[in-house]
Amino acid sequence: MRADAVILDAAAVADDPAASSLVAALRARGVEVTLAGANTAVAAALGLPPAAAGLDAAATAARLRSPYGTLVAVTKGEAPAEASYTIRVAAPSSGDWPAGADCSTLAAALPKRRVAVIGSGAWACAATSLLARNLRTPACADFEPAVPVWVHDETLADGRSIVDAINEDGVNEKYLPGVPLGPNVTAVRDLAAAVADADMLVICAPHQFVGGIAASLAGALKPGGVAALSLVKGMRVTPAGPQLVSELIARVPGVASVAVLSGPNIAAEVAAGGLAEASLGYEGDVRAAAVWRRLFQTPSFHVDLVPGGDKEGEVASGARACARVDLPLPPSPSIDRAGVECAGTLKNVVALGVGLAAGAGAADNARATLLRAGLAEMAALATRLYPSARRDTLLEAAGVADLVATCAGGRNALVGAEFAARHAAGRPTTFEALEAELLRGQKLQGALTAAEVDAVLEARGWRADFPLMTVVAAVVAGVAQPGDVLRFREAGKALAQDGACV
Repeated sequence: MRADAVILDAAAVADDPAASSLVAALRARGVEVTLAGANTAVAAALGLPPAAAGLDAAATAARLRSPYGTLVAVTKGEAPAEASYTIRVAAPSSGDWPAGADCSTLAAALPKRRVAVIGSGAWACAATSLLARNLRTPACADFEPAVPVWVHDETLADGRSIVDAINEDGVNEKYLPGVPLGPNVTAVRDLAAAVADADMLVICAPHQFVGGIAASLAGALKPGGVAALSLVKGMRVTPAGPQLVSELIARVPGVASVAVLSGPNIAAEVAAGGLAEASLGYEGDVRAAAVWRRLFQTPSFHVDLVPGGDKEGEVASGARACARVDLPLPPSPSIDRAGVECAGTLKNVVALGVGLAAGAGAADNARATLLRAGLAEMAALATRLYPSARRDTLLEAAGVADLVATCAGGRNALVGAEFAARHAAGRPTTFEALEAELLRGQKLQGALTAAEVDAVLEARGWRADFPLMTVVAAVVAGVAQPGDVLRFREAGKALAQDGACV
C-alpha cells in the first residue's frame, strides 16, 4: 500500500518499540507523518510535533492539505471518515490490514523503491558506482539494492558485447576502466526492460541522444509518476529556440519531477573517491530532491540542495518542506534547475576555448582571463535565456567549480589544446578525428554545443554580447583560427558585424 500521508493514533503506537522505525521508514519515502492525540511523551519519542487534535480532526486537516492523496490512519479505534485506508493494530479484525498488525509488520510491508540508470559513459559509470554503493547501506534500506543500467550495446575489441562484458567483469573497461560498478549493478540492453519497475530514473547520456531516449521512454515507465534526475550536460536547439534537457525529460509521460545534478565531476576522480561536489537544482518536489541527495551523497561527494524559483515565497516554501522531511535548511536560494543546467552546458564551450588558447601558447594570465570572461558570458546567457535563472548560481559547484575543473582536466580542454597545437605545427586536423583518437569513444560535447549556442546567438542577434563563445564557435566552423581566441574581444566583434575575423 502506498501512502501520501499517515496519521498515527498515539494510543495505538505508545507501547510499540518499532514505532520510531516505522516513522523513519515513512519519512524516508517522503510520506507526511502526523501524530494524533495529546501525548507529548510519544511525540518526543517519535520525533513528531505534539498534537492536541484527535484522530478525526487530524485526518480532516491532512485531507485539506492533500485533497487527492492516499491517507492512511493507524489506530486501535474506529476509522476516521477522511481516511483512504485504516489499519487497526493489534486487533482481531484489522480493517484494511491482516489481524495482529503492529509497527514492525507495517514497516516491513512498506514497498521498496527501485532506481534505474540510463547511460554507460564515464560519468554515468562513476555516478552508478556512487549510487550502487549507497544502495547497499542501511541509509537506503527503503530501496531495492539492485541497479539496472541501460547500456547502448556495442562490440568490444575482444569480440564481446559491452553489455555481456560489464555483467561478466563488473567493470566498463571501455569508458571507465578499472572501476568496479558494484555487485548490485546489472547492464541491460533493452531500454524498456531496464526502466520497467523504476520509481526513480537517472539519465546520463550525451545530450544529442536524449531526444531519442525520451521518445523510447514513452509508454515504458510505470504508472503513478517517476522522479527523474538528469546528469546530462548540453542543450537541444530547435527552430523554436533552445530547450534544456530537463524540459525534454519532463514531457515524457509518467515523469512526475525532474532534478539536475551538476558540478566538478571528472569521472575517474569521483569514482576513485576524490573530494568533489555537485549542485542539485530542482523545481517543485523537494521530497524527491532530498531523496536524490541521499542516494548520491558520500563523505567525499557532497551534494548541495537548494530550491529553484525566483520568488521569496517559493524559496520559503522549499525551506519549510526541507524542515518537514528532516533536512537541513538550504544554505542559500542560489541554485535553480535552469541555472544549474545552463552552467553545465555552457562551461563546455568555455573550456574548449581555454584549451584552444593553451594549445596556441597562452600562459596562465591569458587562460585565467578567458575563464573569467567565459564565466561572465555563461551567467549573462543563462539569465537572458531563462529569467528564473540566477547569476549567483554560477558561483556554486555547478558553475565556477565545474568550469575550473573542466578547463584544467576535462576532455574539451584536452582536445582544444591538441587541435590548436597541431594547427600551429602545420598538421591541422578536425575535432571529429581528435574525438575518435583521444576520447575512447566518449563524445566531445564542447564543439557540438558551441555550434548549437552560436545558432541561438545568431538567430537572436546576440553575438556581439558574447564574443568568446562566438569566436569558439567560429573556430569549430573553420572560419576562425585557434589563436583568435586570444583576441576574442576584437575577433568576436568582427564576427558579429561581418561574419569573419579581421
